[in-house]
Amino acid sequence: MLRSITLKTVFEKRWSMFAWFAGLFLTTVVIMLLFPTLRDTLGKALNEVPESMKGILGNAQTYQRVNGFIDIQVLAQMVFMTIVYGIILFTGVIAGDENEGTLQTLLANPVSRTKVYFEKLAGASILLFIVNSSIFFGTWIGALIVSESVDLVKLATACFMLFVVTFVFSAIGFCIGSVTGKRGLAGALAGTLAFVSYLITNLVPSVKILRSVNRFSPYEYFNKPSILDNGVEFKDFLILVSISLLFVVLGYVVFTKRDLSHK
Repeated sequence: MLRSITLKTVFEKRWSMFAWFAGLFLTTVVIMLLFPTLRDTLGKALNEVPESMKGILGNAQTYQRVNGFIDIQVLAQMVFMTIVYGIILFTGVIAGDENEGTLQTLLANPVSRTKVYFEKLAGASILLFIVNSSIFFGTWIGALIVSESVDLVKLATACFMLFVVTFVFSAIGFCIGSVTGKRGLAGALAGTLAFVSYLITNLVPSVKILRSVNRFSPYEYFNKPSILDNGVEFKDFLILVSISLLFVVLGYVVFTKRDLSHK
């Protein structure tokens, strides 16, 4: 029997982790296999794309380089999938267990809410990191198959930042779930915030009025400028970590004091 709540969390979620890892890995490999074709066809067609759409689709020059292709088609697109997994996972370990009544059973044992909160957070973080690593391996293997060279250190850094920005929205869902005890509400709010943030960041080039609002979008601090070309901006990393810590602490303060719902 697993005595550690962290290990128990990882063990209980292991099959969904394997499924998500395999799915994201294979999807990333397939995307990379499209690079030679898109470089020769879609890249030229994008010369006619309006400027307002180039923030999302990229431009012709983007598709001529494997780094640009990875930025637009892998990092910018697959982050949606990692965030979906992260929100589902993080809203489930506290709010989900509370809705099912298993959290109350756990807390009936001689274990503190602090231990439960942070060990479940640690377990979910381990699972999220493993699933996020599928993007690195999928990109690397895909690049090898199409005979392209990728700087593995910068790729690992970019994928780590993918994990960090995914953790931000996952932590928001974790916080809301811990504060309210409602998994559905936590998932809906965190997911909506992720979508709106992404939309704002990508519309900024054509909608200037959104520039001030965009400062509050976590996406603004992810892969801007391209990590594969320029490396990571440490201040962006600190901003994302600070946002995550803020929500983790807020969730902890409320969770340790509120009454839990009884099923």
